Amino acid sequence: MARDRRAEESSLVARESLLELIDTIDAIVVVLDAEGKIRYTNQVVEEITGYSREELDGGNWFELLTPKDRYPEVWEEFQSLTAKGALDRFENPIVTKGGEERYIVWRNSVLRRKGKAIGTASIGIDISERKHAEEALADSEKKLLTIFTSVPVAIVVSDPDDGRIYDVNQEYERMFECSYDDVVGKTSTELGLWADSEGRQRLIDLIEKNGKVADLETAMRTRGGREVTVRTNALPVQVGGLRYLVFALADITERKQMEEQLEMLKHSIDVHPDGAYWLDANGRLVYVNEAGCRAVGYALEELLGKPVGLINPAATPERMKIIWERLRSEGSYTSETVHRRKDGSEYPAEITSTYVQFGGEEYNCGFAHDISERKRAEEERALLARQLQQAQKMEAVGRLAGGVAHSFNNILTALGGYCELLLAKLPEGSDGRPEAEQIKRASDHAASITRELLLFSRREAAQKVRLDLNTVVVQSQLLLRELIRSDIKIVAALAPVVPLVLADHSQIEQVLINLAVNASDAMPNGGVIAIETADLELGEPLLRGDATLDAGRYVALVVKDSGSGMDESTLAHIFEPFFSTKGPETGSGLGLATVYGIVEESGGHIHVDSKPDSGTKFTIFLPALPARG
Repeated sequence: MARDRRAEESSLVARESLLELIDTIDAIVVVLDAEGKIRYTNQVVEEITGYSREELDGGNWFELLTPKDRYPEVWEEFQSLTAKGALDRFENPIVTKGGEERYIVWRNSVLRRKGKAIGTASIGIDISERKHAEEALADSEKKLLTIFTSVPVAIVVSDPDDGRIYDVNQEYERMFECSYDDVVGKTSTELGLWADSEGRQRLIDLIEKNGKVADLETAMRTRGGREVTVRTNALPVQVGGLRYLVFALADITERKQMEEQLEMLKHSIDVHPDGAYWLDANGRLVYVNEAGCRAVGYALEELLGKPVGLINPAATPERMKIIWERLRSEGSYTSETVHRRKDGSEYPAEITSTYVQFGGEEYNCGFAHDISERKRAEEERALLARQLQQAQKMEAVGRLAGGVAHSFNNILTALGGYCELLLAKLPEGSDGRPEAEQIKRASDHAASITRELLLFSRREAAQKVRLDLNTVVVQSQLLLRELIRSDIKIVAALAPVVPLVLADHSQIEQVLINLAVNASDAMPNGGVIAIETADLELGEPLLRGDATLDAGRYVALVVKDSGSGMDESTLAHIFEPFFSTKGPETGSGLGLATVYGIVEESGGHIHVDSKPDSGTKFTIFLPALPARG
């Protein structure tokens, strides 16, 4: 009995030692009965599956770790193993407690008792990482094959020495109008692939020099003989000790043709004398031609990406919204705006805008034409029209006034003569003499007005002589001081020497008198009347008001005052006959009309500067006579 007990104890010790040894094995150890119930697992099973031994002990392996409904083939393999002893080594996945799928390769043994299979003992190695790597590699190879086959770039694998082609993809077949069997096994020379006989050698030289070729444009031929431009990338590779050249070829024939056409179009736009531009939908400049850059004084880099408002202040977001709506509805239209240069100066521009869609985007494409000359021409035409209208009006009024004044002067001459005879018959102090004297004064005043009318209408012939305006001003000053009130000061600022002019002496005096009297009436509280002369040389025509002075030499006669001045509406009518801001008892309305007539008769021009409360300045330009030799 003691011997049996010692044998049993030794057996238990050996069993425990064996189990401790199994726990140290870096592999899964599992014992299942014939139904798949778990009878033993080692420590590694816990680490891999996430289940504790207590959770696994007595559980069914094919319910916990390889569910029959999910992996029916594993259950079938287990049944085959226990029944026939087959499939002692196989792979299958297990599902961990956390739901992760892991791959195990098993070595199995059937446990038998009295010749009957009672279960299995299995040792398993976790090959999940390797399995995933193999699957990834297989997937990568599959993807690479798919890419190689279907990528929209021609791929060629060839021998680096003789150019023999080992493989091509579908895009190569399409691009070079051939089949796989047409090219594989042949050299590029045999196929006549290179349009340039030195093309391949240059490519090989580049690879030897740089280790690869990137974006090299080469000329090649299809099997049908059509020449194509190809962007070539090439890289030498080594597989299994063998060397290959891998080419990626992209057909850029159409793109090159389009680039050439676009370059031609760009050149034609760049040399166009008008500015050309493209705006995106946000109103930013994406293209400006050379003429456009010159017109506004910016470099192209300063304009690209900038809002068009930089050069067109009127192009506000609100205005651009209206422009886009009109472009989308009408397609194109023409308008006028003002462009601003980099230095801040501005010029008028005529814009022809066109709606363009390109690459799925909207653009405002247009031309900007500088219309400064046209605007100046329009202003000059308008000025000439105003001048003609004024001249016609003055001529018509002059003819009317002259006709009336001539007839009226005849009546006044008779009236004055009879009045003088009547006064001669009426002694001093007699009844009726005061009335006769009043009639005489009224007749003389009417005669004075008549003379002004005749002068304005040029019915009285002017006695033109060579005049020195400085002399006329000096001689007129004494008369002016007698006519002008004492609270008004008369000053003269005369040029030392002025050229002679051709004019009537008395008429020029009349001009000075009329202008001085008008000035005094504008200064009821006193002031200053300044009379100036100047020698003026014009190198080019000068626009003064509505009159244009031709280039040449002039003598300027200026009469200015410190009076109340005039507004624009008054200035527009001051030279019209009978127009006056004075009452009927103080002015006839012919003074300035007479001045205008005398200046025009003398071949000169008159210009007025005046603003309310800022005084008035009359400038008379008379053509200077050439100096006598």
